[in-house]
Amino acid sequence: MKLLRIILVSMIASMPAAMDAAAPEAVDPFELTIEENLLPPKTGNKQREALRQRMNSVYNELSRLKFQVSKSHDGLVVTASIPCSLIFAPNDCSAIMPQAEELLKPFLDYANKTTGYKIVISVHSDDTGSDEYRYNITEARANLICDYFESKVPQAAAAQTIIPYGLGHEAKLAEDDSIRNRSRNRRVEINIVPVK
Repeated sequence: MKLLRIILVSMIASMPAAMDAAAPEAVDPFELTIEENLLPPKTGNKQREALRQRMNSVYNELSRLKFQVSKSHDGLVVTASIPCSLIFAPNDCSAIMPQAEELLKPFLDYANKTTGYKIVISVHSDDTGSDEYRYNITEARANLICDYFESKVPQAAAAQTIIPYGLGHEAKLAEDDSIRNRSRNRRVEINIVPVK
């Protein structure tokens, strides 16, 4: 009996170490695809409904501010789409225009809530230039927006809650057969994703 207790006590004592060894390693969000970063957390039905209501509030707030917004992932991800021309000078990826800061300011609240949201930035182009040019300019622009958010909310950088993607011309909204359609394709999408 005494031997059985000793065995049980030693098994129980070793369980936390075994559980730690089996625990999955933390995933670097910068190593994930955009689709993986847009996935909301897995939750039970009750928690999912609470998240949906929270994201409805985000959607309503951004709509009230006159952003073009949409929902995806069963209403758990809110996306604001902003024309590149409102943020960047034409063909420029060296800086955000000063007047664009007012446009980006409402998103700082979501970047500031490092325990509640992550922001996934995707920048898109039209079909002008080579594939390499399109990827380079959209990646540079996505990084500029990420840098802007992180300069205003430094703890977001440490928490890795702002993830930029330059997607080139991968996800066009319209055929590039007019000035208007090219302008529609050149856009910044700011995706607000709940993390818990």
